[in-house]
Amino acid sequence: MGAKSAAVLTITDDDVAPTLLFSAASYTVSEASPKATITVKRTGSLAGQVSVAYAATGGTALGGGTDYTLTPGGLTFGPGVAVLALSIPVVNDTLDEGDPDPGHSR
Repeated sequence: MGAKSAAVLTITDDDVAPTLLFSAASYTVSEASPKATITVKRTGSLAGQVSVAYAATGGTALGGGTDYTLTPGGLTFGPGVAVLALSIPVVNDTLDEGDPDPGHSR
């Protein structure tokens, strides 16, 4: 037998880091709707698990049960999962609040 030799193998990870994006820049829903659905897309690598925290703030709609109810929480994308949806319960009140300002969503 001949002399033993060693070799080094380097594997370069070419996966693109995951990015989380809303599927739309704004969302509009009728106050008579039971919920608003916000879709979050994961791009780049779908390997492994990715989590993100969420909370609703500002805009023309009022939280705390006035126009919608949402408690802060999180979404967890499992391996291979590219799209998840977040449902926000909408409150159908009797107040005439008018239409939202252009460019804003309720």
